[in-house]
Amino acid sequence: MWPNSARGTPWCCTPRGVAATAPHRHRHLPVDAPRTAPSGPWPLFADDRRIVERFRNPSVVPLPELRFTAPMSDNVLDELDEDRKLLGRTSTAERVAGILRSRIIEGGFQPGVRLAEEEIGTALGISRNTLREAFRLLTHEQLLVHELNRGMFVRKLTVEDLEDLYRVRRLIECATLRQLSAPPYPQRAVQAMEEAVAAGRSAAHEHRWRDLGTANMHFHQGLVALAESPRTDEMMRGVLAELRLVFHVMENPRRFHEPYLPRNEQILRTLRSGDAPGAERLLAGYLDDSRRQLAEGYARQLG
Repeated sequence: MWPNSARGTPWCCTPRGVAATAPHRHRHLPVDAPRTAPSGPWPLFADDRRIVERFRNPSVVPLPELRFTAPMSDNVLDELDEDRKLLGRTSTAERVAGILRSRIIEGGFQPGVRLAEEEIGTALGISRNTLREAFRLLTHEQLLVHELNRGMFVRKLTVEDLEDLYRVRRLIECATLRQLSAPPYPQRAVQAMEEAVAAGRSAAHEHRWRDLGTANMHFHQGLVALAESPRTDEMMRGVLAELRLVFHVMENPRRFHEPYLPRNEQILRTLRSGDAPGAERLLAGYLDDSRRQLAEGYARQLG
């Protein structure tokens, strides 16, 4: 990714809002040019000047330091090579984004990890443009963040982000239960909740606490599916994907998942009895307690 191509423009140095394939002033800059910004429609930014100076005289101006917490693991690259089969002959940015989203949610790419464009593109067998479009989609979903001159990183959430996610969860999940009429409720959604509870019991019995967290997420995704709204389902998937970025950095996942399994079971029993308002009250208390506990633990984790 450095330099990016024969055209000479590093993608990470392209001015924001300008396509990476646009003509760039750097390749037209002669070695003996005066050290001033050229005239024309392409103003040099501060970091750009430092990079140009570096090319002229490496001993004068150091390049900006790359800051990332950890490299990508070989395991996740091997898994991406397997994911390549899912793309088929119609490789699209949306499908690539779906694969990367799943790897982020599952913890293959940890928060703060820099995503190596060349390695990921090679593993998936896709073009650079397709991968960049997938990165753009995931940035829009707030799972990735682009840092100028540094590249693309898995986003690290703040405590304020966490609080906001729980506000959104309360709005979506409680409203879903509030709008339910008399039973029977949508069977596929109820079945998804039942399967999530069963998967949670199995994971807890075997002390698989990360898997218990996944089952917990599936329970709440199933709960929102009671609304039978594809748009609400999609919104909830995005919220839970962001929330996983918090759980991935917590040191004691058991503490944050095990106490909520019986509360999931209680909400499900209350729904089966036809008491949707009662289930909503249980859920509101559940979300308040979960938000408080997770926010306190996450703040300590961040230091």
